[in-house]
Amino acid sequence: MKKISLLIQTTIMCSIFFTISAFSQETNLRIPIEKNTKSRTNEASLVLLQIKGDFFYEDLNDSWTDSSFYALLDRQIEDGFGYMEYWDTDKTVQYLYDTYATTDEKRDKYDNLIGEEEKTAQVIETKPLDVFKVVKSLWRPLRRLGFTGTKLKGNPKAINNACFICVPNMAEVQKGFIITNPRNNAPYVALCNPFQILKNHVTLALIEHKKQGMPTERAKFILNLVKKLDKFRFGFNSLSAGASIREHAHFHGADEALPIEHIAQEEIYKDSSFILSQLDKNIWPNAVYVAEGSEEKITEFIMHMINSLDKNFASEEEKAFNILFTRSDQGDLKAYFIPRRKETPGGFKGMFGFCEMCGLSLCERTKDYRNIKEESLRKALLECGRYPNDSALIEIIEDFVALQTESANSNNPTINVIPKNKADI
Repeated sequence: MKKISLLIQTTIMCSIFFTISAFSQETNLRIPIEKNTKSRTNEASLVLLQIKGDFFYEDLNDSWTDSSFYALLDRQIEDGFGYMEYWDTDKTVQYLYDTYATTDEKRDKYDNLIGEEEKTAQVIETKPLDVFKVVKSLWRPLRRLGFTGTKLKGNPKAINNACFICVPNMAEVQKGFIITNPRNNAPYVALCNPFQILKNHVTLALIEHKKQGMPTERAKFILNLVKKLDKFRFGFNSLSAGASIREHAHFHGADEALPIEHIAQEEIYKDSSFILSQLDKNIWPNAVYVAEGSEEKITEFIMHMINSLDKNFASEEEKAFNILFTRSDQGDLKAYFIPRRKETPGGFKGMFGFCEMCGLSLCERTKDYRNIKEESLRKALLECGRYPNDSALIEIIEDFVALQTESANSNNPTINVIPKNKADI
C-alpha cells in the first residue's frame, strides 16, 4: 500500500510540475516550485497558473534592492497605477477635479467622497505634534473608486472573496515583481500602493491566500529582506491590530523613517550579539520593546512575545501586536514590537495599525487634521497599546531575559550580562 501511495504522490507531483513548467515556458515566468515533494502541493504555484504572464516586471524578480522598489513605483506611475504628483503640497482639491474628475459620473463620485472640502484646500499637508507626525491626504478617499478591471465581489472570475491583493483579482494596469523566500520557496509579490500613507509606500503580499500571521519563517524572511536593503523598512499588523486584509498575509513598506525610530531607548538586556530595550516611558506613552542584533536573536524575541501573548491572554485583541522591521543608524537589524489591547481608540473612526502606533497619524479630512491634538494621540496610543508597567508584560520580558542570561552564561561564562531590575522594565 505504501508503494502504491508513493507512486500516486509521485505521479501527481510530476503532473503538476510539467503543467507549471509548460505554463512558465509559455509566459517566460520563473515560477518557484516546492522542492520537497513530500510536502503538500505548492498552492502559490497553482495560483500563478491563473495569472497572465505579463503581470510581473520580470527583470525585477528576486532583486532584493531598494532600487527595485523604486523602479516598481516609477513604472506603475508611468503605467497609470499611481500618481506622480501625490506628495506635491501645492496641489489643491480643484486640481483633483480638473485632472481626474473628467466626466459627470466621476465628478459625482468625487463630490460624495471629498465634496465637503473647499476647492482651494491643499490635498497634502503634514505637521509635527511634539514627537508625533500628522499627515492629511485628500487622495486617500479616492481609493474607494478603485481601478478599472479590478475584480470585485460578485464577479464570477474573482477568487478568494475578491481579495484585492490576490494577483488574479487585480486590475490589468497593476503589476509587481516576485521576491522568493529562499528558506521555503514561498513567493511574495511586491506591489505599488497608489494611495499612499507613507512616502514610496509598497505592499509585500504572499502569493498564496493565507491568513495574516507571523510564523517563524515569515519573520526570518522579512528580517532577511530588511538586512539587504538600505532605505526601505516594513511594518506588520496582526489580527485586531489594524490588519485591513485579515485573510491574506502581507507587509507594508516605505523608505520613510517613522517617529518611533527617533525616540530614546532604555536598555533592558545586552550581550555580544543582541540588545533589548524599551522606549523611554517619559517620552512614549505605551509599551514598545526594541530588539536589535542578529536575525536569529530578533526572531527568537519576536516568537517569544507572540507565543507568550497567545498563552497569557484570552481575547484576540489582547494577543494583538504590531512590528516595525528596520535598521539602526549603524545598519544593524532592529525590530520594534508593540503589544496591543484595542484596535480602534475612542474618538477616532479608523483602526490603528503600525503607522499610527509608530507615531504617524493620517487624516482624510481637513477639519480632522486641524483639530487633532497631541493629547488625543497620546491617549489613543495608551488606549490601543499596553501600559509600560503592565505586570503581565514585565513577566514575559523577565522570562525572555532569564533565558538569554542562562544561554549566554552557559555558552561563554566570561560574558558579563547585566539585565535591568524589574522596576526599570
